[in-house]
Amino acid sequence: MHITSTILQRSLNIAEESVAEVQANLQEFIPERVVPKCAARQVKLSFFTMQRLRIQTILKDWGNLMWAIHNANNNAERWATTFSVFIMLVLVVDKTLGAAHSLCESRIEYRNSEAKAERAEFRKLVRLTETELFDRCKEIFHWKFKTRKGGKEACNPIRDGMLAFRGRPCTRNIAQYVHDLQILARNFGMFGDLQ
Repeated sequence: MHITSTILQRSLNIAEESVAEVQANLQEFIPERVVPKCAARQVKLSFFTMQRLRIQTILKDWGNLMWAIHNANNNAERWATTFSVFIMLVLVVDKTLGAAHSLCESRIEYRNSEAKAERAEFRKLVRLTETELFDRCKEIFHWKFKTRKGGKEACNPIRDGMLAFRGRPCTRNIAQYVHDLQILARNFGMFGDLQ
C-alpha cells in the first residue's frame, strides 16, 4: 500500500472531465497538482476501511507478543515476526509524516493558514512521533530480544547475519529472511544507519 500510494501521488493522471465533475460535486476548486494526492488518499482510505479489522488484530497480537513475560530471546521466529511488524510501522510512520507535511504545506498555500504556526504543529508531530512512538517501540524491541548490552547494540542480524543468533538454531526461513534483509540494506546503502 505504501508503494502503491507513493506511485499514485507521483504519476497518476486524472481525466480533466473527472476532475471537473469532482469539483462540481464538491463545489470547490482542486489545483491540478493536488489531484493525484486526493486520488491516492481515496485509495488509501478504501484500503484502510477494508483492512481495518485485520490491521488492528495484527497490531494487537504484536503488542501482546512484545509484552509477554516469557523469554523470546531464544525464539528466532518471534524475532522475525516482530521485526517485520516493526519495519511496517516505520513505513507507516514515514508515510504519515509525508502526508502531514503535504497537509501542512497545502493549508499554508491553499487555505491561507499562518505558516509559522502550521510548521510548528508539523515539527511537534514529528518530534512526538519519533520520541513517543518510534523510539519507544525500538526500545521495547531491544528489551524484549536482549539486543543491547551496556547501552550499545549487542545483536543485529542485519549487520551480523546469522552470527547475531549466537549459534541458536534457526529455521531455513529465518536464515533466508536475514539474508534478504542484508541484501536490501546493502543495495540501498543503509548499512551505516543500521549499526
